[in-house]
Amino acid sequence: MRWIIDGGLLVLLIYLAYEDFKFRAISWKSLPLILIGFLAKGLLWIPWQLLLQYSLINTGLLVIQLAGIYIYILMRYGRKGVGIQQYIGSGDMLTLLLLGMLFEPLNFVIFLIASYSLILIVWIAGKKYLAPGNPHIPLAGGLAIITIFCILGASLTDGWPFYRIDWIPVNIETIHL
Repeated sequence: MRWIIDGGLLVLLIYLAYEDFKFRAISWKSLPLILIGFLAKGLLWIPWQLLLQYSLINTGLLVIQLAGIYIYILMRYGRKGVGIQQYIGSGDMLTLLLLGMLFEPLNFVIFLIASYSLILIVWIAGKKYLAPGNPHIPLAGGLAIITIFCILGASLTDGWPFYRIDWIPVNIETIHL
């Protein structure tokens, strides 16, 4: 069952990445199927209560992040009617919400920081070749590609390590602030 879910998710994520890189937009057709795939993947590895808890915490983290972006835009541009939709699309936000189901909250924060950094570096380095004249960063597509690598990497392990924090080499409980 795991291989069927992973295979379906890989196909859907490749399609999402293709759409975002080509059109700088994603269709709504694939999002419900990705939601079902992420739910099935989550329920294979953790109880539904924990999946719900992680999803809600990660959604809260995204709300805080989007509030920060909104405050930055207001401070930078004032109240000129500049909306957050000009900077981050609905497909990007929905993709981020869906990805929140795949990770324990600390892993989600690590995933976001690493993904944003990698996407920005690749975009800056390859902007001339990837999309000359198009200033929009394909965030959903970049996240989909990185998630594909996470799924492929996790297929080499026994399980889905992103619901655990024991892979981090530091024992978090022993850190005293």
